[in-house]
Amino acid sequence: RVDGSRGDRTALTLQAAANRFEADDLDQPAVPTSVQTTESDGWSLLMRVGGGAGEAGSWSLQTTLAHTDRGDPFLGQVEDTLDVDFQHRFPLGQRQEIVWGAGYRRVRDEYRNTDVSMAPDQFDGELFSGFLQDEITLLPDQLKLTLGTKYEDHYFTGTAWQPSGRLWWAPDLAHAVWGSVSRAVRTPSRYERGITLPNLQLANTVRGNPDQRNEELTAYELGYRLSPAPGLALDVALFYNDYDDVQSSELVSPFLRDTQFDNLRAGQSYGGEVFAQWNPADDWRMRVGYAYLDIDIAYVS
Repeated sequence: RVDGSRGDRTALTLQAAANRFEADDLDQPAVPTSVQTTESDGWSLLMRVGGGAGEAGSWSLQTTLAHTDRGDPFLGQVEDTLDVDFQHRFPLGQRQEIVWGAGYRRVRDEYRNTDVSMAPDQFDGELFSGFLQDEITLLPDQLKLTLGTKYEDHYFTGTAWQPSGRLWWAPDLAHAVWGSVSRAVRTPSRYERGITLPNLQLANTVRGNPDQRNEELTAYELGYRLSPAPGLALDVALFYNDYDDVQSSELVSPFLRDTQFDNLRAGQSYGGEVFAQWNPADDWRMRVGYAYLDIDIAYVS
């Protein structure tokens, strides 16, 4: 890694990495028992440049190029990834701060199929993304509203919007309350869309689904912070999540045990967290917390 700067406004980082992984796996179900070797080689290059200050704000541009060659006894893989990310933060007037950015990713892979296979065995896809966030100060040091959204055009599932909103209120230094609503998606992987995986022990085959959709989440959060004295803080947070199009495994036909991925489940989760921190001295910090989570995911009737 090499870091440099040009004056006080522009900084440059160059980073290169290489890795090698090797493991011997004992295949006990095989007769006779055999040892199989998995090898993986890879490298990555990263360049990041950024700077700026004052009314024009700050910006950063990062480019990453990565290569992986994995030799697996069941499914070999070669993957090349190009990733470009740009972000810009700047003030708008006296009470707003804007953050926006854009990204581009290109993934090209090739699988060496054996008994386990991927369809298609070669793929070249592009992902475009962008986001915009506006932090608005409604009352100085007391009330802030943050609105934003993320846009994604994925090579598997097309266009998805992920908006969010957050309101933060601190009537004084000892109390703060916040609440948020956001939407997020999880894109299915190459495995979920194209794998064919025979299981000889169970006499069935797991198959990917080329029509697999995004999993969708709508999340609600409410929180409170109490700071009764310097060095002492208590946080309480409650959340509720609503899930749609959750991944499921379905029988291909009533006569076969073969299964295929689908999106036929939905559900909710809820819970909360209590967290306390006390700093009795500069070099002494004590933390204690408790979290609760309840998840209920079921098939859509």
